[in-house]
Amino acid sequence: SWSTTVPGTQSWTYIGQAPEAPSNVSVTNPTVTSLRVNFTDNTYDETNILIERKTSVGGSWISLGGFGILNKTGNWYWNNTGLSSKTTYCYRLKAVNAIGGSAYSNESCGTTL
Repeated sequence: SWSTTVPGTQSWTYIGQAPEAPSNVSVTNPTVTSLRVNFTDNTYDETNILIERKTSVGGSWISLGGFGILNKTGNWYWNNTGLSSKTTYCYRLKAVNAIGGSAYSNESCGTTL
């Protein structure tokens, strides 16, 4: 039978889950001071996609911030500018929401010219 209770008066429980990790991370289009970071957003329910970078394969990860909520899943890219020439940079991404964070994406590295 149908309830006549106004929805706003009922208690609701959101049973969500952490978002899926971004994938297909690749680094292309090197210049002397920039690299293009390509990735696939695989989820609709992220509140942010965080990006981290390290210099060289053995370096330490640092946060570069996030892209916020992307308006759809699919393929995206970001140009990381202001880089040093002839330097290798590696990137990884992670999606987050109120439930938690995804695993990290694959890592991908590129070298500026």
